[in-house]
Amino acid sequence: MLEFNPYEKIFADDPYPVYRRLRDEAPVYHCAPLNFWAISRYADVLEAHRDFKTFSSAGGVTIEGLDAMVPLLIVKDPPEHLWHKALITKVFTPNRMAALEPFIRALVTSLLDTAARQEEFDFVQQFALQVPLQVISELIGIPAEHRGEVHQLTSKLLHRGEGEAAMAQVMQAMGAVHEIYLGLVRERRS
Repeated sequence: MLEFNPYEKIFADDPYPVYRRLRDEAPVYHCAPLNFWAISRYADVLEAHRDFKTFSSAGGVTIEGLDAMVPLLIVKDPPEHLWHKALITKVFTPNRMAALEPFIRALVTSLLDTAARQEEFDFVQQFALQVPLQVISELIGIPAEHRGEVHQLTSKLLHRGEGEAAMAQVMQAMGAVHEIYLGLVRERRS
């Protein structure tokens, strides 16, 4: 019998055999101990994604549901989702994306030049993580001096630990990143 726990190390090390078994043996899987459902076939996921009344995101999109309290687009259903998405879409216009090309080219060149001068290079930490972090930060106007801290705080928000201490760390990180954003809003308004 298939048992799926996404927090087990064996799953983190190699999730693909589990994904295959889920698709083959239990395309709609219920994990009673953690109280979540997993849908594993593409057509079913697509159908669930489109049926927000049955498969609402408002309760959060993580197993714990902690993100339900956070004002993120991913945890909103229509019509609120559509209203927020319309605001965000204005930032991702073709002209704005084209205007970012010189920044992206300079960033990638700089990161690769730095890598070429080093004996060892951690591709994930020093490139694959940095490119989207820097580009998205540039796109939404997070100043360079705040980007590292925002990344660290966001990583703490996504960390899954057990107990009250882990929850306190998540809440503290949420408050800290919120304060950074509020400070940036105040600066722009003035």
